[in-house]
Amino acid sequence: MTTFYWISEYIFSLFECLMGFVFGESFLANAEKHTSRKIYFLIAIPFSAGMIVLNKIDLFSSINTIIIYLSFTLCSICIFKSHIIKTLIVELLYFLLVFVTDMIMCSIAADLTGISISDLFNTLSDGRIIGGYHQK
Repeated sequence: MTTFYWISEYIFSLFECLMGFVFGESFLANAEKHTSRKIYFLIAIPFSAGMIVLNKIDLFSSINTIIIYLSFTLCSICIFKSHIIKTLIVELLYFLLVFVTDMIMCSIAADLTGISISDLFNTLSDGRIIGGYHQK
């Protein structure tokens, strides 16, 4: 793995975490209790580092995705103080949105680089980095 790959992977993971908190804030935040966005950033930094560590252990693992999903959901429950079921549903919707966006970006990257989509999903290539494949 190249250094460029892991740096871009961390940036995409950080962006994914930050957007996850913003998405959660839209549906879960209490109007009376406003949470500063600085807290999102402070939590997202180690959280995205954890995502990268899990990726280094095993890049394409559904267990990694489940661990990240549950961790992110627990973190959102603590931040937004919302109902558990509602938080699980909102976070599942966010993860599905990220997954669909990821598939679209990988498809576009495959078209732009001329790499077949199956090769793109099975290898770590520059096309995958361009597509911004992260975690899922």
